[in-house]
Amino acid sequence: MPIKVFAGLGSVEVDPWGFVLPFGLWVWVALLAFLLLLSVGSCFLSFRFSEKDFSDEGFAFVSITLRQSVWVDEGGWWWQRVVLGLWMLMTMVLTRSYEGNLMSLLAVRHLPQPYQTLRDVVDDPSVVMVWEKQGAPIQAVIDATSGIFYEVKKSEEQGRVKALPMYTFPAILEEVISKQKVILDYELVLTVLRSNHFSRTGRCDLYLGQERIVAHPLSLIGQKDSPLVLALSTWVISMTEAGLYVHWNSATIPNSSACNQVPTKITISSSLSFRQCWWLASVTLV
Repeated sequence: MPIKVFAGLGSVEVDPWGFVLPFGLWVWVALLAFLLLLSVGSCFLSFRFSEKDFSDEGFAFVSITLRQSVWVDEGGWWWQRVVLGLWMLMTMVLTRSYEGNLMSLLAVRHLPQPYQTLRDVVDDPSVVMVWEKQGAPIQAVIDATSGIFYEVKKSEEQGRVKALPMYTFPAILEEVISKQKVILDYELVLTVLRSNHFSRTGRCDLYLGQERIVAHPLSLIGQKDSPLVLALSTWVISMTEAGLYVHWNSATIPNSSACNQVPTKITISSSLSFRQCWWLASVTLV
């Protein structure tokens, strides 16, 4: 029976910095670098080859980027028209791509599942790990002298490890959903917790991590050298290979598979708040 991470999905929120997400970091860096280079270069060439005022030359590229009108004198240099025309074409492609990606990002929102492995939990200092008191998993942590379990053991000094009886797990599910705590226990125990929560609330607020941290076998214990052990082992293997254990397990736990395929992306049609559009207000005021 594998041990897994049991965490909460939390609520869907819009990132107030979402307007920068349509482009990657290096796209923004390249755009700002080209904008600065063209503005400085245009100012320098205008100052070098003409005696007229060149104060507005550098701002022409900024105006084009912000989709503002630009005035070009008829007596200007030919290279000015060529550079401005190429910049207009490039910014048109970029702005169209930006608008399309931004609309998609505003409509599709993500349900984060940050804790997929024990390493993810250990590396997050804000979350508390809850283990079953006097259970085999917490005993493995206590006995650890190296590896990831030893790191969990050391994190107890920061108050990040709690050992609680299994019957108290339902009482802390709200803290798990709010991402204050995660539970680490056998997959069967966590499946029962999740199915009971769904049966009570009708919501899939909890998920199981993908990593099988460690697996402990389940078996029957019989008297040594007893002929019943061999016979029972044969029957148990046959039932397991036939899928009866999985079938009975699913049948005895109501709604055990209701939250197995929780979507990580949802489409929402709603109006944006002022907090989500704060950057638009700041640009307008400037």
